[in-house]
Amino acid sequence: MKFYLSCLLLLLSSSLAHAQLEQGTWLVGGAFSFSTDESRTPYPNSTIISVYRNTNFKINPSIGYFLFDKLAAGIKPQFTWYKATPIENSSGTANYTRFWIGPFIRYYLLKPDRQWNFLTEANYQYEITFNKPDKVGSNNYSFNAGPVIYLNSSVGIEFLMGYYYLTYGAGKQFNEFRGIQLNIGLQIHLTK
Repeated sequence: MKFYLSCLLLLLSSSLAHAQLEQGTWLVGGAFSFSTDESRTPYPNSTIISVYRNTNFKINPSIGYFLFDKLAAGIKPQFTWYKATPIENSSGTANYTRFWIGPFIRYYLLKPDRQWNFLTEANYQYEITFNKPDKVGSNNYSFNAGPVIYLNSSVGIEFLMGYYYLTYGAGKQFNEFRGIQLNIGLQIHLTK
């Protein structure tokens, strides 16, 4: 009974909730995501291609600023735990911890006075290498979209789904990774 009463009170209190999407508002928060993909890497001077299953767990804090109503831009670092498991023509597993940083831009599609909204976000991040043996950096491009539900006028929970494209290496050792990712995040809107 207490659970249902708590849910009812949360629903009633959040029915008046909406976020501050006006110019001059700060956006602070973050998300975590899980993704899995398959990579194909050709062996040098050969037609053989090694195939790996890659698993990523990412934590993405962010800080942004509303440049215009409903349009925010900012910086988003990312901490990634990465594991590669051999599938075909490959051997050995790899585990890395990665750090990325880069800009993001996001746009909220609906009017600010709603309890929920729909947003789109584009990101670019460059990898700063630490413990990888070859020290080659990577570029990560992603696009996400999905709903945000506001708990009050300052706090929103985001459920985003998107596509990412990652490049790594150069020349014959150039690798590409593509995949779908799911993000769950929390954003806090801070006004002056």
